[in-house]
Amino acid sequence: LEKWIGRDCCKWDGIVCDNVTGRVIKMKLPGAMTIDDAPAQTSMDGVLSPSLSLLTSLEVLELSGLSHLEGQIPPLIGNLAKLRTLALSYNGLSGPIPESIGKLSKLEEVHLNSNNFSGSLPSGLGDLSSLGTMDLTSNHFSGSIPHSIGNLMNLVNLYLENNVLTGYIPKCIGNLQALQDLKLSNNLLTGGIPFSIGKLSSLRSILLDNNHLTGRIPSSFGQLKSLVTLSLQNNQLEGPVPSNLGQLQSLAELNLGGNRLSGRLLKTIGLLPLFTLSISNNMIEGPLPVEMSSLTNLSRLYLSFNPLNLSSIPTWLVDMPSINAIHLAGCGIEGEIPRHLQSAASRWAELDLWKIMD
Repeated sequence: LEKWIGRDCCKWDGIVCDNVTGRVIKMKLPGAMTIDDAPAQTSMDGVLSPSLSLLTSLEVLELSGLSHLEGQIPPLIGNLAKLRTLALSYNGLSGPIPESIGKLSKLEEVHLNSNNFSGSLPSGLGDLSSLGTMDLTSNHFSGSIPHSIGNLMNLVNLYLENNVLTGYIPKCIGNLQALQDLKLSNNLLTGGIPFSIGKLSSLRSILLDNNHLTGRIPSSFGQLKSLVTLSLQNNQLEGPVPSNLGQLQSLAELNLGGNRLSGRLLKTIGLLPLFTLSISNNMIEGPLPVEMSSLTNLSRLYLSFNPLNLSSIPTWLVDMPSINAIHLAGCGIEGEIPRHLQSAASRWAELDLWKIMD
């Protein structure tokens, strides 16, 4: 860089050396985007040099937000035995993740999101025994999720969204007892949702939307007392919504739209602290439980295209204090717009009453 003046690299911007050995332990040259979203001004282009694998004392390698940085991760990345953080997000990097990454036993964070990486996920990822965060979002990874991921007992965040992963969600994910965030949305995953996920008592979010998942929502999800977000939209799930989801006293967002779910909404749903409830485009039947009127935090309600046969909008629904978006398209509503709706609608941002014409 232009600011790298003199022969002592320990004085260069973005370079940190060990006070005793004088060896480089941190290389942090973030561009417009970093892990902690801190602003930065660095601009770089060219390829990621294989010579990085010679920095054997390196503990932190952060080269994020350098959109013109290309090339592949050096095949000998496994030589960096002391590496704790590998952050290469928001670049133009491509190619596969090297198998040698499995040698990095001290690695705690991997951030490779928003690049052009491709190929299958190496089974060696399961050897990263210290790993807490794996973020591979928004790449072109294909193939199945390796079963070795079930070995990552310290994993807190697993982000594999926006790839082209196929195959089943491995049952061994139920081994990840420290897991808090499971995000596998926007892939091509098939098969059922493993019952074992319901054993992960620390889970705060489950995002599995926009896949090809089949079967039922596991009843074991009712045990996830810390769950805040459950998003299963746009799959091929069927059957009723498990009754014990009404026990999830932390659940703020429930997105189940675009499936084949049937039956009726739970009466216990009124006990939840929901901000968003979405069940549009299913086969949920009416009537709506009046217990929904207890959802005082509810802001967004999406019920469109279900055989609810409402005829009219319930008064209690209009009177909900926090509501600002109601979607009731294709729910059989007819007749005049009621007066109580006219007086309440001024505080709403969205009202969808569209009807399919014969």
